[in-house]
Amino acid sequence: MKSNEDDAHYEDRPDRHDATNGTDPAMQDLLQGVVEKLLASIDPQASGDESARRVIEDALGRAVQAEERLVRAERRIEWLESQNVCDEVTGLLNRRGFGDALHRGLARSRRYGEAGALLLLDLFRYEDIVEEHGVGAGDYALTAVANILLRRFRDVDYVARLEGSRFAVLLVSIGQEDARRRAAMLKSHLDEVAVPWHGTDIAVHVRIGLVHYAQNDIAEDILEHAEAELEEREQRVARLRNPAE
Repeated sequence: MKSNEDDAHYEDRPDRHDATNGTDPAMQDLLQGVVEKLLASIDPQASGDESARRVIEDALGRAVQAEERLVRAERRIEWLESQNVCDEVTGLLNRRGFGDALHRGLARSRRYGEAGALLLLDLFRYEDIVEEHGVGAGDYALTAVANILLRRFRDVDYVARLEGSRFAVLLVSIGQEDARRRAAMLKSHLDEVAVPWHGTDIAVHVRIGLVHYAQNDIAEDILEHAEAELEEREQRVARLRNPAE
């Protein structure tokens, strides 16, 4: 989910222009009619006074320009507000945005009696990637994983980067077996991914936690259970790698 806009779209136009500069034909006709009425109301004989016409046209043009700037400013504010729910690195939802999505998913579950699943995944040894190759490589790996997640899940699902190397996917309206199958396929795929970075390949390995939810579950509990499941899996892997500890 990427919410990006070209900043140039919001650049102001020059301050000075007349009523016909940068205005669509319909607006030009409307302004010309207003000018004629204003001139007639001031002095019926002033319709041929070009200096008066230019003053009025310029004033109306400035008013139209001010209105256009206000509209652009409102759109800019809406865009900036949307960034509060998007991750700057990957363009996915951030934790705040994902929290909103989780509440919407539960509302849908209650409305239609559907079940769903929450999948959490974490890049294994992400800190080592950053330490060995730099922050840029870490961000590149995160973006690569984000793109894979977006491709492998449905449009109705929600994909987010919560923080650090941790991602979340809300699987809407899905059975337990199908959710487990998708999680296993995703892990198998990601464990084979190698991200190219300045002549070297960075291996991507993940740990995945999966919990199922029903219509009466609470958003905070679901996320907490998923994080506990992921932590347990990571601790289990750590014990296998270092059995003496």
